[in-house]
Order: sequence, then structure tokens, then C-alpha cells
Amino acid sequence: MPDYINPMALSVEIRSLLQKEMGDMGVLTLKKQCLDMGINPDNIKIGDIPRLARALARALAPMVGQDRAKAMERQILRYKFLAELGELQKTTDPNVRARREALLFLNLAGVSKVLKEWDEAKKQYKKAAEAARKTNQPVLEAEAYRGLGHIAREQHLWEEAERWFKKAQSISASVGDNVGLADASRGLGLVGWYTGRFEEAKKLLKEAVEIARKIKDKSLLGTALIDLGNVYNEKGNLDRAFELYREASEILKETDNHEELARAYNNMGDVMLQKKEWKQAIEYFQECKKEAEKILSDMMTSWATFNMAEAYLNLGEVDKCIELTQKAIATLKLIEDVRGLSAAYKLLGDAFVARKKWKEAQEALEEAMKYAKETRSPHYEARTLISMANMELKRGRKKEAARYVEELKKVLKGVDAKELVAQAEELEEKL
Repeated sequence: MPDYINPMALSVEIRSLLQKEMGDMGVLTLKKQCLDMGINPDNIKIGDIPRLARALARALAPMVGQDRAKAMERQILRYKFLAELGELQKTTDPNVRARREALLFLNLAGVSKVLKEWDEAKKQYKKAAEAARKTNQPVLEAEAYRGLGHIAREQHLWEEAERWFKKAQSISASVGDNVGLADASRGLGLVGWYTGRFEEAKKLLKEAVEIARKIKDKSLLGTALIDLGNVYNEKGNLDRAFELYREASEILKETDNHEELARAYNNMGDVMLQKKEWKQAIEYFQECKKEAEKILSDMMTSWATFNMAEAYLNLGEVDKCIELTQKAIATLKLIEDVRGLSAAYKLLGDAFVARKKWKEAQEALEEAMKYAKETRSPHYEARTLISMANMELKRGRKKEAARYVEELKKVLKGVDAKELVAQAEELEEKL
């Protein structure tokens, strides 16, 4: 893709995209939406792009599905930023150009990140950092490094993520950039959480929460509270975790951040699962799904679906659990959500164990382990190994169960997860 697009070519680029994705139906949909909105389809302006992209996504979703429609929306938004870069090339003052380039490169990186085009996003973030550094814009430079950190986190490259977040943290601290400092601390806390360093994660996430409270950034505060709640959840302090999730939900209701509000409800439901309050858990997952559907969030809709399925499994509705989980897995594969796939396949394995369908259970749990290893997070591997050991015990195969327990002990070595360690000890007593 070129570094910029001539604004005069916007109509051609958008038409070509829709022709490639949907053929003549795509072009006809573009023309109809343009005419309905008073836009000349042969002369689409830069300022028309945001609302046209949204309208097209809504119109196309019933035909191509939410994922493809949203991907096309993001691609069209990318054309806007590329066209703006094209306009910027006409600017004769190099300093003015570099200052604006930094922000545009950040926007382009953000679009590529949503589309999971990691290499393209990294390239744009690095361009943004360079342009920001040249024009002495440390806040934007730190934002670019945090973007690189979040991409490395999405790719489960924990050491790389940590390096970028620390670099961003240092810059933000030096210039009093509190928003950047809070997000960098949150990023480092997430790395700690994923790698099983829960005390370190708790300290960093508390810092993020304190800064977000101080600057009254409700969206950031709500998000950081959820992440901090996850640490308490993992350490087995369910009451404290629930308090943090509930506080986050109340704060996020005052924002337009439906994705994070959905996550808060999902995690409240997770606490109810662990407390064996199955019906109350379902209520929270339904709230999660409701918020997720407002913004067509496939990820949170899928998490709500398979978590709800776990509640139904515990209520004895095994077939319903299997049906819902398989539905969630189909969507999770489309959006390549590795953590979600690990958890959903583990649940599917547990459901097949309940039906004593050993072959299907084994296959599902092996899939769960494959995705768990991709996360490079010990607690995901541990939970799958626990299910595998339990399956073998129910089959009366203690020797095979013992092998999984030994592997479990190795995975949990040095990980501050008392609840998982206790489950490992309980399994060992049954051998």
C-alpha cells in the first residue's frame, strides 16, 4: 500500500475495494449509500469518509457478516488518513509536515492494529515515533511506543512489550504526561498478569488506577480497574475482584466505551461462576452480550456466549453448553482470538467429559492446549492441564493423569497463583 493516496483517487480506491470484496453488489451498495447521504460517488471527499464508512458497514453486515463489514469500514478509514498524508505532501514547511505526520501515522497504525495487520501497524507506529521525535512531540512519541507495546502484547511477545512500555513510561514521566504514564503502567501490569507475576502486576495496575483517578479519565480508569480486578481474581480474592469490576461498570456507564463495559459485566459473571451462582452468572453474561451487540463486538459477544455455556454446563444442560460453545468457537476463529479459543475449547472438552465422550474431549482439550501455548501465559496452560488430568481420573487412568499433574507442577513453578496450585495439590492427592 502506498504511503499516501491522492484525494482525487479516493472514489476509485473505495469502489475498487468493494468491487474486490463483493463484486457489483458492493459497488451498487456504495452508490446507494452515497446517494442517500448526498455524496457524489464519483467525487468522495476526505470529510465524507467517516460517516460513509459507518453507513457502508451497517449496510454490508447482513450480506457479508460483521467481521468483513467492519474490516472494510477500517480499510475505508485508512484511505482517509492516506489521503490526508497525500494532502500533507503539498505543505512546504517540513516542521509543520512532520508534526502532522506524527498524528496521521498514529491513526494509520491504529487502523492496522484493529485489522490485526501487525507488521503494517508496527511500521506506522515507528514512523510516528520518528516524526514526533524530530519535531519534539514527546507525548506523541510515547503514544507510538505504547502502541508498539500493545501490539507486542497482542502477539504474546512479552519481553518486547515490556521494553516498549518502559520506554514510553520513561518519556511520559519526564514530561508530566499523566495519560501516557497511566497507560504505560497499565501495559506493564498486563504483561505481569499474562506472565504470572501477579504481585508486580497489582502494583503497576494500582499506579495506573491512581493516575486515572487523579486526571479523571473515566474510560482509562474503568479499564484499569477491570485489569486490577483480574489480578485479584487470579489470586483467588473473588470479593475484591467483584468490587473492582462493579466499580468499573458504574464508571464506564458514564462513557461510550461499550467494549470495556461489556468486559466488566463478563468478569462479574466469571466471579459468579467461581462462586457457583450459576443463574446470577448468566444474568451478567447477558448484560455483557447486550453491551457487546451495541457495537458489534464479536470478541465480547463470543466470550459472553461460552462463559454462559459454562453456567449451563453446571446447571446440567450439557447439550446447550456444547451448542453455545461451538457457536462461540466459530466466531473466535474468525477474529483469531487465541485466549478465547483456549478457554472455549477447554470448556468444550469439559462438556464432552460430562457426556463421557472421551475421544471428542481429548481432541477439544488438545486444541485448548495448542492455543494456551500460543498465549505464552502459564495460567492458561495450567487450567487446560487441570481439565486433562480430571478427564483421565474420570476414565480411571491414574497413570495418564499423573503425567498431566507433573506437567502442571512445572508450569506453575514460580507462578503466584494459589488457587491453581491448590487445585494441583488436590489432584495429586487423588492419584
